[in-house]
Amino acid sequence: MKEKWIHRKVFDSLAELGLPANWFSVDYLVTDYLVMREVVNTPRLVTYVNHHRCHAAYAYYTSPFKRALVLTVDGQGHQGHSFSVWKADVSYGILEVKRPDWKVGALFGAGGSPPSLIEAAALAGAVDEAYAAKLRKLLDRATEIKEVADFLRDHPATTDRARAAIQSVAEQYVTSAIRSADLTDVEGITIAGGVAMNQLIATAIATPARLPVWVPAAPSDASAVFGCLWGLQPPTERPQPQYTGPPLPAAQPLPAAHCRPLDWEAVAALLETGHAVSVFQGPQAIDCATPGHR
Repeated sequence: MKEKWIHRKVFDSLAELGLPANWFSVDYLVTDYLVMREVVNTPRLVTYVNHHRCHAAYAYYTSPFKRALVLTVDGQGHQGHSFSVWKADVSYGILEVKRPDWKVGALFGAGGSPPSLIEAAALAGAVDEAYAAKLRKLLDRATEIKEVADFLRDHPATTDRARAAIQSVAEQYVTSAIRSADLTDVEGITIAGGVAMNQLIATAIATPARLPVWVPAAPSDASAVFGCLWGLQPPTERPQPQYTGPPLPAAQPLPAAHCRPLDWEAVAALLETGHAVSVFQGPQAIDCATPGHR
C-alpha cells in the first residue's frame, strides 16, 4: 500500500514540474524517495531525471544540426545503463531508438588505467589482440558496471598494448552503433556523456557515417543540467557555450614567444611554404582539455 501511495506522489510531482514522464526514471524513484526521506528531512519529493536523455538534449541543442543521430556513451547514469542511440529532429524533439547498453564507459572509468594513458597508448598502434578478445567477450555479456570493474581489477591493463586494446575495443563498439543506425536524412552525429571526451572515439565515428560529428564543449555530467532544462523548454536559438574554466595553460606564454593571431591570408602563405598548420574550430572551451574536441 505504501508503494502505491509513493507511485501516486511520483506522478503528481511530474505533473507539478511540467516535465513529460519519459524524462524520469520512474523505476528508481520509489527507492530514491524512501532513501531521501530518511536522509534528508524534507517534505518535497526528490526525483532523478533520465540521465542519458539530458546528455542527448545538451548535445543536440548545442549542435548545428536540425536532424541528428545522437550517441550517449557514459560510465553509468542513474538508470544503470551506459549506452543509448537517439534520433533528434526539430519537429519531434529527441527520441531514443536503441539501447545496446554496452558498458563501454566502464572500460575508462571503472578503476583501470587513466583515460589519458589509454589514448596515448593507442597512438602507438600496437594492440594486444588476446586482451582485446577478452574485453569484447566481457562487453557482450556484462550487465553491470561491477562486472567490468572486477575484470579490470583481476586483469589490469599494465602494458601499452593492453591499454591500446581498451581504446580499440571501445571504438569498435561505438562505431558499430553507427554502422547499424538508420542515417536517412541525418545531417550529422552528436556524441555526449563522459566517453565523448575521448578524442579518438569522436574521430572514429565519423569514418563509417561519412557525416560531420559534433562534440559539445562540455560533454560530461557537468552539462547534464542544461539538457534537463531544455526538456522543459527547448532553446529558441542554438546557444553559444562560453568559456568558464581556468586559463588555458598553452595560451599564457604566447605573448612572450612573440606569437600573434593569424588571418586566412597568412595561413595560406604558410601553406605555400610547406609549413604544417593546425586550425582549431568549434565551440568555446569550458575546460582546459576542450581544445582537443574542436
